[in-house]
Amino acid sequence: MIPRAFRKRGTTMIHENRPWFLLFLGIFLLFACVSPGATDAGAAEVTLAPPRGPVPGTFFGMHIHRAGSTAWPAAPFASWRFWDTYSVWPWLEPVKGEWHFERLDKLVSLAEEHRVEVLLPLALSPEWASARPREKSAYGLGMAAEPRNIEDWRNYVTAVGKRYRGRIRYYENWNEPNLKNFYSGDLTGMLALSREAYNVLKGIDPENVIVSPSPSGGYKETAYKWLDDFLSKGGGDFADVIGYHFYVAPGPPELMAAEIARVREIMGRHGLRDKPLWNTESGWFIDNRQTPVKPTPSGSKSKVLDADEAAAYVARAHLIGWASGVDRFYYYAWDNKEMGLVEPDGKTLKPAAVAYKVISDWIVGATMKSCRSTKEGTWICELVRENGYFGWILWHPSRTGTYRYSDNWKIVQARKLDGTRRDMTSEKAVEIGPAPVLVENQAK
Repeated sequence: MIPRAFRKRGTTMIHENRPWFLLFLGIFLLFACVSPGATDAGAAEVTLAPPRGPVPGTFFGMHIHRAGSTAWPAAPFASWRFWDTYSVWPWLEPVKGEWHFERLDKLVSLAEEHRVEVLLPLALSPEWASARPREKSAYGLGMAAEPRNIEDWRNYVTAVGKRYRGRIRYYENWNEPNLKNFYSGDLTGMLALSREAYNVLKGIDPENVIVSPSPSGGYKETAYKWLDDFLSKGGGDFADVIGYHFYVAPGPPELMAAEIARVREIMGRHGLRDKPLWNTESGWFIDNRQTPVKPTPSGSKSKVLDADEAAAYVARAHLIGWASGVDRFYYYAWDNKEMGLVEPDGKTLKPAAVAYKVISDWIVGATMKSCRSTKEGTWICELVRENGYFGWILWHPSRTGTYRYSDNWKIVQARKLDGTRRDMTSEKAVEIGPAPVLVENQAK
């Protein structure tokens, strides 16, 4: 079936002014019956509400795990989140009063060399400081527990904040506190840690930006409840930005829209509608040519994306994220051996890495006027730039077909995720499928 061409509407929808509960309701109706592993998200029409103004380069963030051996990413990004880089408390102060800043110093210098900002998580307790030092965690004994003495936490935050004043401006309190193997304490304890870190870092430099603890959406019901409870107890007072991990694997990126709307609705209920929302971690399991990734019988790893799927997912995730009102998106991860955009050798690019660069080229500096799906399931995101430029990004999550566009679009060029271009001056339609394609009225 050939989807109907999208007709431009006379108004521009902007997320700052749109009632989030109405947006959530519309998205919920679209995705309520879609299972996590589904790929056809064309159950109903939905209209997202992109932010006003151009997409900034800071929207694109990244994780790099093995910076010492990985070639610097061949794709533009503006901020690097230092998670899984062994640069948080247990590695900085393994023994009380014995500091080891060598690794973090090198990472910060590398970020400065490449002119990217740093988002530093503050998390995990060294065994000596842990309230439950023999408790197992995702990393080491006692690390998921809150510190036994808040003064030890204060000293850690103070030491980091003073050492990197003016060099690190973005800090994130803890990581995935809704998961017991990352944080085994209670809400009261996390509120105390957040309050302490916020006050210390703002005292050192009022320009520091503090991100709230980011629950993992891979366990979305616990994540929603945790965020709601945290904000209901005043946690938003200790954060300039609300953080969240919008994991939807093994499902497609379009499922992120409903989760983002739900989080925005929770924020609005607590009077935080105007705070920025950052996706500080998201990704999928991606197969390697060098060492294949084996899927698990169930869960987020039950689907391992092939090269083409991964390229399409990476691009669509960033489009859906921006269109849904996420201000920053930290992809996880450039060099992860099972979720990476490069092969395990740290230098061979996968098609997903190329797609990451291409989608950045397509949207950074452009204003996304609209982004919607048709009842047939085709997604259409409209871009505008100065000098009369218009572009439309088109895809269908689960089918290939021909999209006939309006003559009024005056299309002259089509671009694909692999970076190739095609002259369209004599064409009236374009082939679309799971990989987004950009059609535009100017050959840039």
